[in-house]
Amino acid sequence: MKNTSNTTYYTLLIREDNTWTPEFGDYDLKMVDEEMDINSDWYKRKDLKIIATLDDQRSINAKVEELNAASANKNIDQKENH
Repeated sequence: MKNTSNTTYYTLLIREDNTWTPEFGDYDLKMVDEEMDINSDWYKRKDLKIIATLDDQRSINAKVEELNAASANKNIDQKENH
């Protein structure tokens, strides 16, 4: 496995209670995809997502926060339209 700065890192996210959280990460997309297949036995596919970021925790956290903010905004919009 590579561990070089500015390398693409893939992270499997799982959404529970409308919040995305990192579950598994690797430099090899195939490994993360296999982990997603395993988790699809317990979670719906819509609640599983693979993201690609730089290989530092700050980049991963920023992307997860972005997705959670988008989910929160979507929920607010749906509530206002009902």
